[in-house]
Amino acid sequence: MSRHSYNDLLRALSRRELQPVYYLFGSEDVLKEETSRTILEQALEPHERDFNFDQRAAAGLSPEDLHALVNTLPMMANRRVVVIRDVEAWKKKAAPREVLLKYLANPSNDTILLLVENAPATEEKKREYEPDEALIAHSYAVDFEPLPTERVARWIEHHAKRLGVVFGEGAVEHLAAATGYHLGTLRSELEKLNSLSGQGPITLEQVGDLVGVRHGETLDDWVAAVLADNTPQALSLGVRVLNQAGMSGVKMVTALGTSLIGLRLPPPPAIGSVAIRQNLAAQLEAVAREIGLRSSRKNPAAAGR
Repeated sequence: MSRHSYNDLLRALSRRELQPVYYLFGSEDVLKEETSRTILEQALEPHERDFNFDQRAAAGLSPEDLHALVNTLPMMANRRVVVIRDVEAWKKKAAPREVLLKYLANPSNDTILLLVENAPATEEKKREYEPDEALIAHSYAVDFEPLPTERVARWIEHHAKRLGVVFGEGAVEHLAAATGYHLGTLRSELEKLNSLSGQGPITLEQVGDLVGVRHGETLDDWVAAVLADNTPQALSLGVRVLNQAGMSGVKMVTALGTSLIGLRLPPPPAIGSVAIRQNLAAQLEAVAREIGLRSSRKNPAAAGR
């Protein structure tokens, strides 16, 4: 088999076309969870799951356990569903992996096996990451890349509707930007907003109060100010954005670099001008200086050395 996109998978599931083996990898863990749940719901009725659904972590499975899991016959159902998480724990020569590869050469039609791999935990690991080609070759492999920003807004609206949450004008877009388009964070914030679902549409201001990021002060706003050569606004926003929870200078520079290559924001016509380059350098210097100030406040001894 070969790699598939998330869109490929959605189209197949809309036709209820289930595969004997799935390998779910990539950076978007929330979508992997949702996909696993959808496949389970399509494969088994609720009353069939007690005896025909197993979910395990790879690190806790012996070769014998794995063999039993994938070769057990369904009970009072047409198929079984087995989810094995954290498959990155199996190194190239791990004994359970050998059992798995043998099974993948001739998988059972009575079992749907989902192999779920965690997203790399750090930026360095993301740069070094390579999916398991042996698993790709013997499965319906899906690469879960981050959703485009416009689809994140639709994801929010879909889950908000399920929770009974209604947003006012601009609130969805601000929630997405204020959380960095991170689905895990968005899921948590939606659960908090659920407590306000009976009080009318949730406003942009309420979203800002909840996530601690006011409208006009998101990372995207800072990037836009830098690229627009609006130095006063960019310098002011830079400090405020850097002080937001979970923010770092590395994250800010990464977002700026991503925008410069056109993945998030279109480059302005004068992107190559001396003024833009000077402003960009000033912004990075200001961010670096603020990082140093914050570090010295947290560790005075280190700052004095």
